[in-house]
Amino acid sequence: MDFARAILMILGLFFHAGKFYGPGNDWLIVSDETTPIVNSFNFFIHSFRMEAFYLIAGFFFALVMEKHRANFLRDRLVRVAVPLFVCGFLINPIMHYFAYGYNYIIANDYILKGKWQSHLWFLGNLTIYTLISIPICNLIRKKLSVTKAQLFLTIAFIVPFAGAAMNFVANRILPEKFLFIAMESFFNYLPYYVLGMICFYNSDQFTKLLNMQSFAIALIMATIMIAIIEVLDVYSQTFLSKIVYAFLHGPMVLLMLSFLIVAGNRESRIVRSFSDSSYTIYLLHLPLFVLLYKALFQYIHLGALPEYALLITITYVICYAIHIYVIKPSKLLSLAFNGKLFSLKDYSPLGRKLNHGG
Repeated sequence: MDFARAILMILGLFFHAGKFYGPGNDWLIVSDETTPIVNSFNFFIHSFRMEAFYLIAGFFFALVMEKHRANFLRDRLVRVAVPLFVCGFLINPIMHYFAYGYNYIIANDYILKGKWQSHLWFLGNLTIYTLISIPICNLIRKKLSVTKAQLFLTIAFIVPFAGAAMNFVANRILPEKFLFIAMESFFNYLPYYVLGMICFYNSDQFTKLLNMQSFAIALIMATIMIAIIEVLDVYSQTFLSKIVYAFLHGPMVLLMLSFLIVAGNRESRIVRSFSDSSYTIYLLHLPLFVLLYKALFQYIHLGALPEYALLITITYVICYAIHIYVIKPSKLLSLAFNGKLFSLKDYSPLGRKLNHGG
């Protein structure tokens, strides 16, 4: 599950780079060299990435809660809230200055409507989810036991319907962000977060579900739904296309989790380092995208796909190096960018373990 979560975060690099190099986008920066290929890849990524991420987040909250660690709720809040505010107010304004200019970051709605969050919006949701999670976990543990078939139907149909319905209502009642909460996304992803808790408390059935049979069924379902969406788009049936797309998330989540969890079900130093660094890489990648594009990529003309691949590769390497050589060795920076608490009694802020011996 940790490996799957890391993959989902790293896919954020591909998704956001696709916004740079895909035609028809109105975003931070759009290259003058674009290709529809990256838009197609973004469609694929967007069909499962955040839904699967929130499922895993709910799973891990229940997992940590059941370990009965002291101050676990405080630790979970620090894990999501500290990097959100540190990066949101110290790093993102630099990105927005180079992308939009000074007037953008001094406007009133930059703070009030949550524009400072940018790609970190999901951490705002997780902060509130964390605060309401304990009673939900207690209710699921006591009241909700499901079979493998019921869990399949829940993932494939019930949760996508619940998310789409709650999104529809929230978008009409409270359509705008406030500070760090967007009600539309908050209610859209809440069912997937709760689903993660259901999967944890029914771990046996969840494990049985993640097999090649489920993978094949989900693949067939997803393929049919994508074909229907393409046909509906040809005939300009936008509303029906959106409905089918909302249900596409369920099979795609099951499809990708079946693949990623099996693929990551092995322990190695490389897999562990990849997983540990993914949070840092996600936090820093978009500001670095903007800086690299403004400083370098707008002046080179290699074609959309080579530039897309090169931007992702360079950014990943730089962010990984920052994590390994700058953030990880420092307890203070690990707190700021990864939300990892430490005791000043045991460590210096730079990460040196203090010797309390005689």
